[in-house]
Amino acid sequence: MRNNIFANAIFVFIIILLIPVFYFVNVKPYMANRALIDAIAMISGGAGANMDVAGRVSAAFGDFKKALKLNTFGDREAREQLSYFASQVAGSQALSQETRVAAVNEAVLEMKKQIAISPQDARYQLFLSAVYGAAGQRQLQRDALYKALELSPKKQQILFALTQSYFEEKDIKKAIEFAKSALDLDPTYPAAHSNVAVLAALAKDFNMADKEIETLRKMGKADAEDFQKWGSVYAAGGKLDKAADFYKAAILLDPKNVQLRVSLSAVYFELGKKSEAIQALKDAQAQDPSFREQGEQFIKQISGGQKPF
Repeated sequence: MRNNIFANAIFVFIIILLIPVFYFVNVKPYMANRALIDAIAMISGGAGANMDVAGRVSAAFGDFKKALKLNTFGDREAREQLSYFASQVAGSQALSQETRVAAVNEAVLEMKKQIAISPQDARYQLFLSAVYGAAGQRQLQRDALYKALELSPKKQQILFALTQSYFEEKDIKKAIEFAKSALDLDPTYPAAHSNVAVLAALAKDFNMADKEIETLRKMGKADAEDFQKWGSVYAAGGKLDKAADFYKAAILLDPKNVQLRVSLSAVYFELGKKSEAIQALKDAQAQDPSFREQGEQFIKQISGGQKPF
């Protein structure tokens, strides 16, 4: 009898010990994961179909905070998702300033906690920089990017992000510097050549731009989007003949793209080639009947000597 009582007492004692273990190992992670799933579903539109944007954002924000408050091994994933969420929220004019600021501040706070846990991981500095960038805090964005670059100096993604940051502030010289650094890391990467070409053309260094474009064309990696970008920046820089060539190359690769033909028409008009400008618009009408009416208006304006674009 005593043995049975003793055995039962031990069993109860073990159960009492296991309850908190079960809670921390199983229940808390489940609750955190559930809250994170709910937050993601709310953002993606898989939940809250009857709620407006502000309501879904508020609900998702609450779920993120609930998941992180539980303090589980899933915090890293929750912080990454929160950073992505805050980056989207920061630029939404459908939301109040208070909501945008709260989301950004919470994401920054949580990502700084993650950085404290993993100070040598450049990935989290990138997440932090993305939040700052979305909020328009350029200097803080670049501070995080420079820290990421210290930790991972051969990561092109960081150099591309710095290129974009300086480009958005119209510091083309600095943008070119980082674009060339990214290119030097991997000269076989087509986007790196295209970035340098576009930035060089914007800086009116057409020799550098021509060199990168020729390299990319020899690689056989230039696509319609590349030719369209080059056409645009060369036209803006007054290099109209080259711009026309780029638009024609883009049209060969993407013949159904009406905008390419309209852009080519605009370049021809600037070159004083009225018949070619009109033909480009007629070609656009043939590709897309819905453009017919607008195309006719442009053609009449060109025929009358008016600038239609």
